[in-house]
Amino acid sequence: MAAFTYRTCTFVGVVLVFLTMCVPECSSQAQPQITANGLFIAGQEKSLVCYITTAETVNNFPLTWSRDGSNLTASEERTVIVAGSVKNYNSFYKFTVQPSDNEDTFTCTANLPSGTTTASWTVYVYKGPDDPVLTGPSTVVSDVPSTWTCVVDGSSITASNVYWQFGNGSRIDSGTFNNIGEDYRDTNNLEIHKTTSTLSLTVSTGAPNFGLACYAVHYDTNIQKMTNRSISVTFTTVTTEMAPPVPKEPPPISLGLAVLIGVMGFLVLASIVVIAIYVKRNRQDKGIINRTEDADSLPDDSMHPVNSKPSSSGTN
Repeated sequence: MAAFTYRTCTFVGVVLVFLTMCVPECSSQAQPQITANGLFIAGQEKSLVCYITTAETVNNFPLTWSRDGSNLTASEERTVIVAGSVKNYNSFYKFTVQPSDNEDTFTCTANLPSGTTTASWTVYVYKGPDDPVLTGPSTVVSDVPSTWTCVVDGSSITASNVYWQFGNGSRIDSGTFNNIGEDYRDTNNLEIHKTTSTLSLTVSTGAPNFGLACYAVHYDTNIQKMTNRSISVTFTTVTTEMAPPVPKEPPPISLGLAVLIGVMGFLVLASIVVIAIYVKRNRQDKGIINRTEDADSLPDDSMHPVNSKPSSSGTN
C-alpha cells in the first residue's frame, strides 16, 4: 500500500513539473494588451502602454506601434524577467493630445516566433473650453443699465459652467445673467458645446471703478478659463432746463390811488368833451358869419334889367 502510494505521488509530481515547465511554451499564442489611465484631454500629454508576457525567445524587442496604418516610434521600451525564460515586454508611446486625434486608432503589434498578434486602442478626445470672449462697455454711467456678453466655446462631451464675478472675487448673483447653450460637431467630429452668457448691471451713484470677470469651468476635464475687464464708472449729470421767466404781477393798487386815477380819468374825459363842444360851436359861429358876409356882397337886382319876353300880341 505504501509502495502504491509512493508511485502514485511520484507520477503526480512528475506531471505537475511537466505542466509547470510546459504551460508557457505549449499554451496558445500570447496576446498584447494596451492600457491608458484617465481621459485623453486636448493639450495634455498622454501615454499608451502596450505589454506582452511570453517565454518565447525573441532576437529583437517584439512590440511596435502604428497609427491608422502609419508606423510610430516608441517613446520607451522595457523588459522585465518574470521567472526563468518568461519575460514581460512593455512599450510606451507618449504624445500631446490634439483635437485632431479624436477617433484615431493606435495599434500595438507583437512579433513573436510563433506569429504576429495585435491590439488596438481608439482615442476619444475630451476638450476643455476656449478662453471666454468678453464684450461690452469699458465705461458705464451710474444709474444707467449696462450689458455685457461672454461667449464660451470649445468644450466637448459636456458644456462648461459659465459664471460672472467682480474683480474682488465675489460672485455675481446668477439672477442677473442668462446663459444660452448651443451644440454642434466640429471638423474633428467632436461634439462641441457653446454657451453665451448675458449680464445686466446698474451701478449706483457713488460706486467706484471695478473689475468684471467671466469664467468657465469644465468639470469633465477640470479646466477653468477666465477673461477680465476693468470698468470705469462715471456719474450721471443732471441737466436742468431753464424755465421761461414768469411775468411779474404789478403791485396791488391802493384804494386812494385808484380813486385818484379815476378822478383824473374823469377830468381828462370831461376836458375832452368840453374842448370838442367848444370846437364844434366855434365852427358853427364861423359858418354863420361867413354866410352873412356872402349875403352882403351879393349885387342889387335893380341894377340889372330883367329880360322880358316881347308881347306876342299884334295888330291884326
